[in-house]
Amino acid sequence: MTNDSIKNNLILDLDTFSLGGYNLGGQKNKDVTKKGDGYGIYGTGKDVANIFTCFNDGYNDFSAFKGIVRYRGQEYFFDKNTTYQQVLSLLGIPSNEWNDGVEMAALFEVEDKEIEVSWNIDGASSLDYISLSIN
Repeated sequence: MTNDSIKNNLILDLDTFSLGGYNLGGQKNKDVTKKGDGYGIYGTGKDVANIFTCFNDGYNDFSAFKGIVRYRGQEYFFDKNTTYQQVLSLLGIPSNEWNDGVEMAALFEVEDKEIEVSWNIDGASSLDYISLSIN
C-alpha cells in the first residue's frame, strides 16, 4: 500500500463512492469500461450502480488500476500485493465475507452502499478487485 507506482491521477474515493467524476447513485450517459486503465462504471438506466476497479493485471482482461484509493481523507496505493489484513486494518471488520477456495471476498456496508474487496487465493494470494455498489 505504498504510492511509488501511481501512473495516473485517478482517485477511487471510498468516502464519496466515486471515481473519475462518476458517483455511485449519480448519473451517467452510458457504461464506461476502460480496461486499459483498470476500471469500469456500470449502471441501470442513467444511474451509476457499480464502480469496478481491478488490481490484478489480466483479471477479466483488465489492466491493473494505477490510481489512488482515498479513505477518510487519506490516500493509499493498492496493488495486487495488498493483503486481506491491510484492507481490514483500513476498513475495519467486514459485514460479510466468503471463501470458496479460489476467491476470498470481504464486504463492507456503508449506509446503502457496499464495498466488496476480492482476492484470488488459488496459489499466491493477490488482490483482484474492489467493487462499489448500491445495496
